[in-house]
Amino acid sequence: MRRFTRLTNAFSKKVENHAHAVALHFMFYNFGRIRTESPPMRDVLEIARKAAEAEHTTVLIQGESGTGKEVLAKTIHYHSPRAQMPLLELNCAALPDTLLESELFGFEPGAFTDARRRKEGLLERASGGTLFLDEIGNMSLAVQAKLLNVLEQGTFYRLGGTRPIRVDVRLIAATNRDLKGSVTKEEFREDLFYRLNVVPIVIPPLRERREDILPLALDFLQHFNTELKRAFTGFTRAAADLLAGYQWPGNIRELKNVIERTMILAPDGDIDVEHLPAEITQKAEARSQKSEVQTGETECLAAQQARLEHREGEREFLTLRELEDRYIDEVLAAVGNNKTHAARVLGIHPTSLLRRLKKDHQPPPE
Repeated sequence: MRRFTRLTNAFSKKVENHAHAVALHFMFYNFGRIRTESPPMRDVLEIARKAAEAEHTTVLIQGESGTGKEVLAKTIHYHSPRAQMPLLELNCAALPDTLLESELFGFEPGAFTDARRRKEGLLERASGGTLFLDEIGNMSLAVQAKLLNVLEQGTFYRLGGTRPIRVDVRLIAATNRDLKGSVTKEEFREDLFYRLNVVPIVIPPLRERREDILPLALDFLQHFNTELKRAFTGFTRAAADLLAGYQWPGNIRELKNVIERTMILAPDGDIDVEHLPAEITQKAEARSQKSEVQTGETECLAAQQARLEHREGEREFLTLRELEDRYIDEVLAAVGNNKTHAARVLGIHPTSLLRRLKKDHQPPPE
């Protein structure tokens, strides 16, 4: 009786811990916590909400690295009828084919050299719940064929096994690759692509949802204030402008890393331009210099056009050579006498420009 009581208490404790863990996950992976002011991203969240309710439907999430595909996949699971069941995940790019296959399908004793005992694969362990396959575009064609059979038949064999195993698992896949392009190149099975692409979700990169950059940055600032025990208050206007203007090739992951790095190295208070990493400030300076040169070129052309129009009105015309000389002088002035840059603006080789300038300054023959 005592043993039965201990087993009952242990089971109750396990159930209680699982329920607590699910509640915490539901709080964290919540549609309300995904901050966005972007209409395209709001559309993404609306599709994801509807997909969550369809518990048997496969979902394919596509987007660049760092856009939040994993967070969205977990949010879909924890808002689905399967929320109390397991959510298991596997990064297909992190394992070689043989290990990926054994992780997915499991194996029987003796299936290969080191297979001393039976192992259940992720498909089996996730039955009743959700399996999230990240970077599915890296999966080999052989493993793709076996996965397709699971999706179509609901059964599979462990490696070395002879008995079919039936599972009820919802599959969510994600990739940063163009799977349609991979299908064209015969690197991804077309039948599997269409089986996965029942509910396609494409997450836009951060540079296409600039209205989300500063709110996300402030969220990360608040998060790291707690985690790092700091007291940052926000961003100066200049720093905020730089963050909003940066291209963020690493998307949200890069933004989070930048905020964390900055908060570790900078003093408490407002984050200013001098506190931001060089890759952000240097690119901003390069854009500013390019804009100034373009403005100078535009003003130079406008002035030249105005003078031409004025002379035409007086019926006084420059010779073609005079016009070219004056234009070359003004382009040189606009770019700070940088002859390489001037040649690029003029559309001629730098050697041709130097030859022209040398000829223009030669003294006339006596």
